[in-house]
Amino acid sequence: MSSILREWYSRGTSELIDGSESHKTKALGVQWDLATDELGVRAELVSIPRTKRDLLSAIALIYDPLGILVLVLIEGRVIMQDLCQSKIAWDIELDSDTTDRIKACAKKLSQTSGISVPRSLKVNPWESATLVQLHLFSDASIMALGVEAYLQVSDPWGNVSCRFIMGKARVALLKHVSVPRLELSAAVLAVRLGSTILTMIDFRVDGVYYWTDSTTVLRYIRNDQARYQAFVANRVSMIRESSDQEEWRYVNSERNPANHATRSKQSERWRKGPEFLLKEECFWPTEPAQMSDGVEGLEVKREIGPTGTRGYQIISYRIGLDIRQTGRLSLANISPSEKHPIILPYKGHLTDMVIQYYHEHSNHMGVMHVLSLMREKFWVVKGNAAVRRVLRRCIGCRRAHGKVNEQLMADLPHDRVESEKPSFYRTGVVLFEPFFVKLGRAQMKHWGVIFTCLNMMAIHLEVASNLTSDSFISAFRRFLDRRGQVKMVRCDCGTNIVGSWKVLDSSYEFLAGNKVGNELLRCGVEFIFNPPGASHFGGAWERFIGTVRRVLDIVLGTQQLDYEGICTLFCVV
Repeated sequence: MSSILREWYSRGTSELIDGSESHKTKALGVQWDLATDELGVRAELVSIPRTKRDLLSAIALIYDPLGILVLVLIEGRVIMQDLCQSKIAWDIELDSDTTDRIKACAKKLSQTSGISVPRSLKVNPWESATLVQLHLFSDASIMALGVEAYLQVSDPWGNVSCRFIMGKARVALLKHVSVPRLELSAAVLAVRLGSTILTMIDFRVDGVYYWTDSTTVLRYIRNDQARYQAFVANRVSMIRESSDQEEWRYVNSERNPANHATRSKQSERWRKGPEFLLKEECFWPTEPAQMSDGVEGLEVKREIGPTGTRGYQIISYRIGLDIRQTGRLSLANISPSEKHPIILPYKGHLTDMVIQYYHEHSNHMGVMHVLSLMREKFWVVKGNAAVRRVLRRCIGCRRAHGKVNEQLMADLPHDRVESEKPSFYRTGVVLFEPFFVKLGRAQMKHWGVIFTCLNMMAIHLEVASNLTSDSFISAFRRFLDRRGQVKMVRCDCGTNIVGSWKVLDSSYEFLAGNKVGNELLRCGVEFIFNPPGASHFGGAWERFIGTVRRVLDIVLGTQQLDYEGICTLFCVV
């Protein structure tokens, strides 16, 4: 556009038009008529969209940064929102009702695609302009939000002109939101649009005015005393940061041009502006006389007053210098201080001292006990949180109930983290308490042997008929034949392998004997004993004793198996 403007100013309008085949060109995607110096948007649908995907593509193809065709485009966006809400698939053909709505929208689009607005906001002669004002109108409905901006210029001879700047429209949220909240959101959109326009124009503006047809929005903006809900408070804060209360005016819905966008009505008022902007300020709309200055109908936070919350009634009154409360206990046979406890704030030095007194008086009891003692005379706002806050600072309670320091654990040994070795290449072995096996009519004690792979924590179970070296060697040879060669075996040589079973004190004596040592040496196995008294060295495999015992207790119950049955059970488990 800058190159075209330079050629415009250098060669003149007539030469630029005569030297070109057409007096219309494109500037930043917008149609520019060089003869009339107007901007417009041409948008025609090649075919009627038949699916949701086609409709989205058609809406996205229309580029209208100034909002000239927003009255029609907002209708298409509403249709798209309805389709998304109905969760229809993207490529399913639309029903007849939706297709009729799209056809009506396409017809309106073809009728309004030739509309244009003046490119320059400055009227001739611009040097004689005495008053330049920016007017922004906002409106909202359950369907959409609409905002429109105009520039009003007055000269010394009483002539007033109004130029369209731009307009915006957005569909309303899918979540149900009240109309006053939507009106407030539209006001925020107007303030943001006004700030954008003021930063882009390069001439003075003598005044900015924001127009709305919602008296609720005006009451929100002008009331500085009430505390609003979070949704309202955030948007009122945005409005007050970018505008003054005196800049907000009231206009009825019939004279509000933004009303057409929210209801998708075609009108020339959207492009030309309302009639009263062509007149002096004395002819502008005035506020209704019955508009209230109170908080009735506004979303304000509840304060302590005649009607309380959380299931009880609060009536504040003064007895001397105390502010007390009463509920529904006036007929109870309790003391007056319990009927009407003194109200204390959530935070404050006096509140902290009272809580600390009752906490120490109750021998450092917990939150609920301290709170129950306090409520015999005092009622603390958010009492549970206040008591917790004070008790967290109690030094005595922190010393008595502080978190115990945890043992710092060393890094795992090398044989526990070798992932490339086969299973049971490095193994931990432990024997667990005896169980009875049937041998004819007699019962014999047998021991279980747990072989644990130190790498993947897999376990292998074997049966040892007694605590002799021969029995252990047999179990160990069965383990080697089934699982393959083992490089290293770790074992705990302490007495804490199976708890209080003193008979196992001698269970490791045979492991240190020559017979076992010679057998391990012949098999090429390195046998490593943990240091005496260091029971935590064998925790990786000793913890499986409880797991195996639980499974055996559940499977066996009270029955007793013979030797073959117990061997089969160990293989199955």
